[in-house]
Amino acid sequence: MKIGIEENKIQKLFIVSVFVVFVICYSMLYFQYILSNNLKDSISDVLTEDLSNYDIDSYISTTRVASFRNYQLALIIGDTYAEKINAREMSNSEDSEKNANMDRNTTDKNKAINFYEMAINGNPVSAESHIKLGELYFRENNFQKAIRSFKIVAELDGKNAYRLFTIADYFFKMGLINDGKSILKIACNIVDGLLPEGLRIMYEVTGKVEDLYEITPRTKVSFMRMGSFLRMNKMYDEAIKVYKDVLNMDSKDQHVYTALANVYTDIGDIDKTLSVWEESVKANPENPDALYGLGLAYQKIDNISLAVENIKKAVKLADKNTPKINIINYHLVLMNIYFRMGEYGKCIKETEEIISIDSKSAKAYYFKGLCEQKSKNDLRTVVLSFKRAEELEPEEIQYKITLANCYKDYGLYKSAVLEWKKIALVKGYERKAETEISGLMQSLQNSNVTAEDKGLF
Repeated sequence: MKIGIEENKIQKLFIVSVFVVFVICYSMLYFQYILSNNLKDSISDVLTEDLSNYDIDSYISTTRVASFRNYQLALIIGDTYAEKINAREMSNSEDSEKNANMDRNTTDKNKAINFYEMAINGNPVSAESHIKLGELYFRENNFQKAIRSFKIVAELDGKNAYRLFTIADYFFKMGLINDGKSILKIACNIVDGLLPEGLRIMYEVTGKVEDLYEITPRTKVSFMRMGSFLRMNKMYDEAIKVYKDVLNMDSKDQHVYTALANVYTDIGDIDKTLSVWEESVKANPENPDALYGLGLAYQKIDNISLAVENIKKAVKLADKNTPKINIINYHLVLMNIYFRMGEYGKCIKETEEIISIDSKSAKAYYFKGLCEQKSKNDLRTVVLSFKRAEELEPEEIQYKITLANCYKDYGLYKSAVLEWKKIALVKGYERKAETEISGLMQSLQNSNVTAEDKGLF
C-alpha cells in the first residue's frame, strides 16, 4: 500500500515538474517573441528618409539580434546600413569628408553583410536576403561571392521573372554573358512584357541578332515585339525576316501585314509595300484596315482613282467593331484627296462625316472652312468653321492666321485686327503681326464696315 502511494507521489511530482518546465520555456519564448517584435516595430517605424542618420549601433547589438533569431529584424538592420551607404554616396561632400565617408562605408558594408548573413542563417530560403547580400558583394567587386548569392536566388525564386531579370543584368555586368542570357531567357518566357527591355539589354551586351532570337519566346506576340525592336533600331532586313516568320505562323493576322508594310515604307521600297498590302487584302478581303492600307499605297504612287476606290470600300466595311479613330482616318485621307483634286463638295461631305463621329475635330472644321471659302459659300458659314477650328486647337497658329486673313478678305478689318493681336503674342510672329495690324488699321480708317456693322456676329 505504501509503495503504491509513493509511486503516485512520484508521478504527480513528475507531472508538476514537466508542467513547470513547460511554463518557464513558454514564458521565455513568448517574452522573446514580444521583445523581438517590439524591436522590429521600433526600427520599422523609422522613416526611410531618416535611415541614413539613424545610429543603429546605439540601439541594438548584433549579439542581441542573434539571440532572438529574428531574420526579418536582421534584414531590416542590414537594409538600414545599406541605406546609410547609399545616402553618403549620393551626397556632394568635400574631399576630406569623402575620405571619411569611404571609411564609414567600408565599416557599414561589413555590418550590412553580417546582418544579411544572419538573416540567411535564420531563414536560408529567403531569396530577398540572398539577393541583397549578392548586391553588396557586387558593389565590393567581390564577384565570386556575388555570383554564388545570385545563383542561390535563381534556384530559390526561379519563377520570379523580375528578380531573375535583375540577376541577369548583374551577370552581364560581371561578364557572365551566357549565364545572364540563360536567366534572361527564363525571365522573358515567364513574363512576356519584359521582352522589350530584355532585347535592349541583350543587344547592348552582345550586339548579335541571334542572341535576340535566343531569348525571345516562340510566340506570335513575342516575335512581333522583337520585330518592333529591330525596326526601331533600323535593322530592317532582320525585322522583315521576323515578320515573315510570324506570317508563317498566322497568314491572316492583319497587324503583321501592317508591320511588314511599314518596314518596307521605312526603307522606301514602295513596290514591296504595295505588294504586302495586296497580299493583306487577299488574306482579309473584308478587313477595312487592309483596304485602307492598300488605298494609302496607291496614293503614294499617285494612283488616286484606286486609292479612293479602296478607301471608300474601307469606309463601307467599317462597323461597330472598327475603332472610331480608324474610321476618322479613312475620312481624313479622302478629305485631303478631294481637297487637292478641287472637289470641294465631296470634301465638305467628308468633313461632315468626321464631325458626326468626332465633334471636336479641329482639322475637319478647318478644311470645311477652306472648302466653303473656295466654293464661295455664305460668309457666316466660312467664318464660323474657321473660328470653331481655332477654338478647338488654340495653339495651332495656322488656324489663327487663316481666320485673320479670312476677316481681311471679307473686309472685316476690326475682327482681323483683334485676331492678329492674338497672333502677336506667339513667339516668332511678332513682326508679321505688327505689319498686318498696321495695314489693317489703315484699311479700317478708310472703311466703316465691321463684322458688327453687317450684323453677322
